[in-house]
Amino acid sequence: TNVSPPGHDLVREFTDAFRAAGLKVGLYYSLLDWQHPDAYPLDLPGYPKSNRSRDHARYVDYLHGHLRELMTRYGRIDVFFINAGIEGEVKSIPDASLATFDRVMAVNVRGSFLVSKYALPLLRKQGGAIVHLSSGVATTGTRNRAAYTASKGAVLALTKSLAVQFGRDHVRVNAICPG
Repeated sequence: TNVSPPGHDLVREFTDAFRAAGLKVGLYYSLLDWQHPDAYPLDLPGYPKSNRSRDHARYVDYLHGHLRELMTRYGRIDVFFINAGIEGEVKSIPDASLATFDRVMAVNVRGSFLVSKYALPLLRKQGGAIVHLSSGVATTGTRNRAAYTASKGAVLALTKSLAVQFGRDHVRVNAICPG
């Protein structure tokens, strides 16, 4: 849940903190990717609606190519800050749609999984960190946002699993849970 006041740039705070620590910062604005013809349909204002079939494997290859470019053309990358998140419907579970649940899980959990998957080979060679943006609701819950809460809980569990598995490779994996 975004509790930042309107007009407040949360990413700027992280960017400034990383730079103050002497780290290079690169931003990869993945929402642009959701306009790829094979991306998972978001049904957000301003995005075209389509009933045509999508080739998710082709979209994953496209995403992998973007990450490969970021990891090979711009020098050392110390931190991957992964903020994959849409909220979905604000409804009680009996009134919520399965399609929205699936969409929220696909964007929030699958997005975090895929970027982590493709960042880890590089980070295992050189060391570094992955930071997932989860949410305070991952540990407390909230009303009428079951899909979002479940997705951010899954991101938190993914973070813990990766931290245990890849810590010995000098890859730190943490989550920030605002709210």
